[in-house]
Amino acid sequence: MYTFRPVTDRIARMRERYRNHNFTVDAERALIVTDFIKNNLYMPAPLKRANTLLEVCSKMTLRIEDDEIIVGNLGKHYKGTSLWPETAGIGWLYQELDDGSFYTRETQEEPINLPDEEKEKLMTIRKFWEDHTMWHGMGYSMPDGMVSAADAGVLTVTGSGLSRVVATNHLIPNYKKVIEKGFGAVREEAQTKLDAWDSAAVPIENGDQYFFYKSIVIVCNAYITLLHRYAEKCREVSRETLCDERKCELLQMADSLDWIAENPARTFQEAVQATYSYQILLYLDGDYQCPSFGRFDQYTYPCLKKQLDNGTITLEKAQEIVDCFWIKCGFVYNARLRHTSRITGAYASFQHLTIGGCDKSGKDATNPVTFMCLEAPARLLLHDPPLSLRVNYDAPDELFECAVEASKCAGGIPCFQNEKLILESLVKEGVYSPEDAIDFGIIGCQEIGTSGNDYCASCATNSCAYLSLGNIVNITMNNGINPTNGKVCAPQKGYMYNFSSFEDVKEHIRANTDYFMNWLASLNSCTEFYHFREYPVPALSVMLDGCMESGVDCVQGGAKYNSYGTGLLGIATMIDSLIAIKYMIFDTKQCSAEEFFDAWINNWEGHDELHQKVVNMPHHYGNNDPYADEIANWTMNMIADIVTSKSGRRGKFRVGTFSASAHVYFGISTWATPNGRRTSESLSDACSPSQGADTNGPTAVLQSACCFDHTRFTNGFALNMRLSPATLSRTDSVGKIRSMIKTYFDMGGMEIQYNVLDSDTLRKAQQNPEEYKNLIVRVAGFSAYFVELQTQLQNDIIARTENVV
Repeated sequence: MYTFRPVTDRIARMRERYRNHNFTVDAERALIVTDFIKNNLYMPAPLKRANTLLEVCSKMTLRIEDDEIIVGNLGKHYKGTSLWPETAGIGWLYQELDDGSFYTRETQEEPINLPDEEKEKLMTIRKFWEDHTMWHGMGYSMPDGMVSAADAGVLTVTGSGLSRVVATNHLIPNYKKVIEKGFGAVREEAQTKLDAWDSAAVPIENGDQYFFYKSIVIVCNAYITLLHRYAEKCREVSRETLCDERKCELLQMADSLDWIAENPARTFQEAVQATYSYQILLYLDGDYQCPSFGRFDQYTYPCLKKQLDNGTITLEKAQEIVDCFWIKCGFVYNARLRHTSRITGAYASFQHLTIGGCDKSGKDATNPVTFMCLEAPARLLLHDPPLSLRVNYDAPDELFECAVEASKCAGGIPCFQNEKLILESLVKEGVYSPEDAIDFGIIGCQEIGTSGNDYCASCATNSCAYLSLGNIVNITMNNGINPTNGKVCAPQKGYMYNFSSFEDVKEHIRANTDYFMNWLASLNSCTEFYHFREYPVPALSVMLDGCMESGVDCVQGGAKYNSYGTGLLGIATMIDSLIAIKYMIFDTKQCSAEEFFDAWINNWEGHDELHQKVVNMPHHYGNNDPYADEIANWTMNMIADIVTSKSGRRGKFRVGTFSASAHVYFGISTWATPNGRRTSESLSDACSPSQGADTNGPTAVLQSACCFDHTRFTNGFALNMRLSPATLSRTDSVGKIRSMIKTYFDMGGMEIQYNVLDSDTLRKAQQNPEEYKNLIVRVAGFSAYFVELQTQLQNDIIARTENVV
């Protein structure tokens, strides 16, 4: 059994303080941004974005917390968070303040502190942001006819536009370049290009390029200014520190911050600090979603190896640095409306971090940092950042033992990714070159992107990102009408009882899936039109490979690689619904199509006998049943064919099977479905079987999950399982888990994640949350504290089948 390192006193204190404080939001960033934008409304967009960031970095309050050795903050209070009025606006906050609900947020609704003086300051800028946000601009960018798509409940849109708008979305920034090249060299490179134009040595033929490089210089100045200010803050704190050891430490941190402000990192601590500093810069720049850390163990290890070789660091000290980094990642939280937790889980940040796997020569690249990244969440019981392990069969046995022990302690951390299959799929589908595919990492929940050169926008650029398959089934079977609201949302081709055969049913399902995917692509293109012109992101483009070389911002296609992506809600809901229609109506004729339709459209009420027949059918996805798996295979290939046939301005769409926890939220507004699910119940989760429908054990689930080709799902894969604690209580438990995962991967499985929890423990946690405040559970592509999850999401996790391996 793998043995974890002890937690140092410093880290224990930091962790305890972090867990015992709520987030506090302040008005500082919002006021700085408002003042600058009000006075510079007509400044060219790249310069406006870059100069706004420079203003924030120059004026914001900086904090150095007790004990910490990695520094950076978003807000001016301890565990502070900021506001981003310029993107989606902060109307949600004003609304919650007006109706008083902000002050009644429960544990499951992400409670946030707001001091009275900060509230008063925010009220002074309310009127300006009523019509100056990115949200409003995108509202004008919606295509005619969009309301019908919004009424369908298939896409993440509302009647007035996108349900959430973010500055940019789902990718892996180039942290390696920050560490190895530094902002000083990048600034010099951009300034050289500007000097040639400004001296009239060459004419400015492309204004876009001129303003791009000018914005890059400003962004570099913002980062450099911020780190020099942190260095000075360390010196200021040192002068007030009585402990000589801490004083010396703060002065060393100051020297390091001054150095890495412009130069490459020299030490492991500098490499980790540079990574975190760039992450903070990105969040200060805009309301980012899921800028993930990529292969953290690979780009930080060279600095550690150099120090280990010359004897200037110990593994214990390196672990403390990683532990501090892990705690600090939890501070990167965007204040947001209370209902977001229904989709994302409480306080989830989705800064996914990837470890393990092979190097560019194909050899296993496991190193000491790989282990440290597994130990940090396991020992500290922290669910953020999410963590994925690239499973390489040449990796040492000790690594897998460490991963299994970590998953027992910290609810399903890490996810296990089939490295060989993912590399094969990325190259086969033409997503990346073999050389660049090697550096793939996991983004957000489960999305796949390569590192530092890819604007994959793997949940779609502006978040109209999911296809809710349950509503596609319902609308198709109900003559294009959404039974939830009675509105016509798709071509009217008939009711369930008008279809003459199951092949006819499948053809109409295919046609409507294509119809709604067309809407998703169209909405994405229209919102990207606005994004392209009004909201460039030089803070991201400054380091992304391809952008500096081309002089083109990443939102305009400047990165080396470009694509889009979507996830799927209710995969098994659609599969089992089709199974029910085929089995009950066409094959066994246990009821007529009219009888089935009447039962389903009435939420199965008054039709208990038929409902029980549907629920207890002998065929459900997840049981290694050829009858069910044939339909699953057709369904998944149909969806992959349709999604991957669509393109946008910058590239093609890719499809993934993840759903975060949106399957619960969307289930609330989805009418009953033909698989026996009732109105408002959760849709099925990711690529997992419908809740409780898998009855033949974990092996059967894995075999069913492999009944279709996973290599087509290059936007990422998610398969959730729940294992009984008895599974990992035996002496041979690690071997059994490893054998199960390896067998699944050999069959063509792309990814698996699991909880090791019994239903009794979860129910006790619901009843006595204070006693289980540190209980972490795997939700989707992320984990969370169980007691901080919405009750319906808690019940969804309990409803998952408890398997024994």
